Amino acid sequence: MSGDESGTPGPRQDVAPAGDAYVAARDMYVVGRDIHVHQPPQAPVAPPARMWGGVPARNAAFTGREDLLRQIHDALGSGDRVAVQALRGMGGVGKTQIAVEYAHRHAADYEIVWWLNAENAALLGEQFAALGTALDCAQAGMPLPLMRQAVHNELRQRGSWLLVFDNAADPEDITDWLPGGTGHVLITSRTRTWRQVAVPVDVSVLPRVEAVTLLQGWVDGLQETEARLIAEAVGDLPLALAQAAGFMADTGMPATEYLNLLDERTPEVLDEGRPPSYPLSLAAVTKIAYDLLRDQDPAAANLAAICAFLAPEPVPPKWFTTAASELPTLLRVSAADRLAWRQLLARLARSALARVDPTA
Repeated sequence: MSGDESGTPGPRQDVAPAGDAYVAARDMYVVGRDIHVHQPPQAPVAPPARMWGGVPARNAAFTGREDLLRQIHDALGSGDRVAVQALRGMGGVGKTQIAVEYAHRHAADYEIVWWLNAENAALLGEQFAALGTALDCAQAGMPLPLMRQAVHNELRQRGSWLLVFDNAADPEDITDWLPGGTGHVLITSRTRTWRQVAVPVDVSVLPRVEAVTLLQGWVDGLQETEARLIAEAVGDLPLALAQAAGFMADTGMPATEYLNLLDERTPEVLDEGRPPSYPLSLAAVTKIAYDLLRDQDPAAANLAAICAFLAPEPVPPKWFTTAASELPTLLRVSAADRLAWRQLLARLARSALARVDPTA
């Protein structure tokens, strides 16, 4: 959800009309051809990536995140062992949007930019096969291991490429797909356990000043005080901010009324106003994550539900361990055993529904 006015390469930097808003973002090969009369021609712009696959359109409403984008760029280009970075954080915090913005902003740095949806690991083979076809190094029907090796070999012979593995669930799902070599890899994930595969980059909520700027930019007439109250109410979470802004702008709802509705009917309100750049609303993202955790680990789901009830302030873990006998059965057993309790906290942290402070 950040916006950088660097936009599409070309001699002019005029803002495109809203109706044309991201023809250039959709097609990285468009180069502006207007010329300012009475000015000498500008230096030629470096060409964008010559091979561009599957990258989502640039988000015109992307705001802030400049420090984080700069950190990613500097680290990937530093030449040390940081060629693979994992953007990790809770659902709705903007990991994918940051990766999209990075790919578009630095397209000219790469010969190849390829986007892979890693949420379903079983579909990575098909997407890699498409890359192999584009690289002219793999043929249809090749056995999966041979196709993957062919793509890896080809990429290792090229010096400038960027692969993005979006929404990876587990490091084991993509380890075999990482090519190595001198290219760059970005991973987005809710899972925190990436240190053995990539350099982790924690993505948190927006700073309050950026959250306020985003809301005021989307909602005409919204006062700074009102924007601050809304940002606080939704925890500065980018997806929640985008939904709040979209819903208020579409309905003309005053800030006071929105805040009252948010307090009274939270799940319904957080299911409204989903921006086109996000596939799911915050309510849907949270429900899917919770249902998955409940199916895989009922005890961790119980702990998540209790913490949600006690939110928004941090919850000391000792509250549970010192009162284990008062907890539901599944939690009681884990809270009474030091090792089992720490294992439970680790599983909850991996779900990205809660963050565990290692010093607590």
